[in-house]
Amino acid sequence: SGSGIDFSNTADSTVTGASTASELFDDYEEGTWTPLLGDGDRDMSGEGSQGYSVQIGRYTKIGNRVFFTCTITISDLGDLTQSEQAAILGLPFSSENTANSYSPVAIGDMTGGAITGGQVVTGFVGHNRTDINLRLWDSTVGCTDFLISELSADGRLVISGNYRV
Repeated sequence: SGSGIDFSNTADSTVTGASTASELFDDYEEGTWTPLLGDGDRDMSGEGSQGYSVQIGRYTKIGNRVFFTCTITISDLGDLTQSEQAAILGLPFSSENTANSYSPVAIGDMTGGAITGGQVVTGFVGHNRTDINLRLWDSTVGCTDFLISELSADGRLVISGNYRV
C-alpha cells in the first residue's frame, strides 16, 4: 500500500523529448473475466439472451497496461440485433479516457463466420471503454463494422490485445 519498486534512480532524462510521470512500479494483477458478445448499442438489452459453449477471459495488469486474451464460442445468438456491429463486452478495466486513443487487438482465430475470401476480422479498444469493437477488413471496400449477421450460432473468436488504463 503506497509503495512499490522505485526506478527513479535511472537516467531517463537523456532521451530527447521524453518526460517521466512516474517511476514507481506499484501495480501488478492477474485475473479472469467473462467475455460476452454484444451488439452495436452495447446497452446489454439483448446481451444475456444468447448461449455460449465457451467463455474464457484472462488478463494481466502491469502498471497502467492491461494485457488480455479471450476465447468465446457462441451456441445461440439470442436477441442480438443482426444488423448491428458485433462487440466483445466485459473487459476487466476501462481504457484510458483520452480522445483518439485506440488500441488494436489481434483476432487469432475465427470459425463459424459468414465472411468471404479477402475479408479479415479485426478490432480495437476505444477510449474510456470496456468493450472490443469488431471490424471487418475487406480488400475491396476497406474497414466496415463486423455485424452480428456475419456470425453463426457455432461461431468462435480467439482474441488477444492490450490497452492503457
